[in-house]
Amino acid sequence: MTKTLVDPQVTIKRSKISPNNTWVRTYSCVDNSVIGENVFIGFKCNLNYAVIGKRTQIANSCTILGQKRNNIVISDDVWLGAAVTIAPGVHIGEGAVIGAGTYVVNDVSPYSIIVGNPGKFIKTRKIVSNKKLSNSLFLKKIRKLFQKYPPKFEGGFANYTGLPIPQSLEVGKGTVISGRKSTAFPNGGFQFGKRITIKNNCILEGAGGLSIGENTTIDCNTIIITTSHDYKLLSLPQTNEEVVIDDNVRIGKNAIILPGVHLSKGMYIPDESIVFKNSTVKNRGEQL
Repeated sequence: MTKTLVDPQVTIKRSKISPNNTWVRTYSCVDNSVIGENVFIGFKCNLNYAVIGKRTQIANSCTILGQKRNNIVISDDVWLGAAVTIAPGVHIGEGAVIGAGTYVVNDVSPYSIIVGNPGKFIKTRKIVSNKKLSNSLFLKKIRKLFQKYPPKFEGGFANYTGLPIPQSLEVGKGTVISGRKSTAFPNGGFQFGKRITIKNNCILEGAGGLSIGENTTIDCNTIIITTSHDYKLLSLPQTNEEVVIDDNVRIGKNAIILPGVHLSKGMYIPDESIVFKNSTVKNRGEQL
C-alpha cells in the first residue's frame, strides 16, 4: 500500500513518484518526471522533465520546466520557496535553499542559499542538525483530517479549511484556501471581514493564522503564506507566523506575502511584489 498522498485535481503523466511519504497538492501538474521519497510538492506547481531528490520541499506555485534533452535535477534535502522558477538544464545541489520568487538560471552548489531574479548566491547554509526529514507521521494525520474534513471544490476553487466559505467572500476560479486550527497549528485558521474579493488563481495558506479586513481586494496569482521552515535544521521543521491584513488593503497581481507580515489599513501592494515581515516591500526581481 502506498504511503504517498496525491490530492484531488492533480495531473500526473508519464512520471514515476515514490510510494514512500511523498505529497502532491491540488492543481499541480507533474509530467515526464521522477519524484523521490518524502518529497512535498505544493499547490499549483508545474514540473516537466524534472528529477527530484529525496526529502525535497517544493512550496506553492513553483515552475520546474525542463526539456527532453535538458532535464532539471534537484538533489536531496533541497527547499524551494514559493513561486520559484528554474530554467531548463539547471542542477540544484544537495541541501540548497532557494528563496521565494527566485528565478534560477545557473547551477546551484550544495547548501547554498540563493535569492533574486536572476538568482544569486547569498551565503552558505549552516546545518546544526543532521536529522533528516520524514513525512510519514505528518501524512498519517493529514489523511485522518481529510477523512473528517474533505476538501471542497464548489464554485471553481479549492476549500481546504473544513468550513463553509462566508457568502460575503468573493473567490475566483482556481484559487486555493487552505489551513485550519488544529493541535499542530494552534493559531491556524481564517478571520474574514466583509466585502473581500479574492481573484483567480490565488493561494491563501492559513495554517499559521490569516486575518483579512473588510473591503480588501487580492488580485490574481497572489500567494499568502503563514508557514515556513527552519533552514538551519536538515529536517526543515515547520514554523508558523500569522499574517494580518487590515481594512481597505489592495494587493496587486503576482504578489507574495510572507509569514509574519502585517499590512496596515489602506495599504497598496504593487503587482509582482514580495512583502517581508519587517514591512519591506520589494519587486520580485530585486535582490534582498
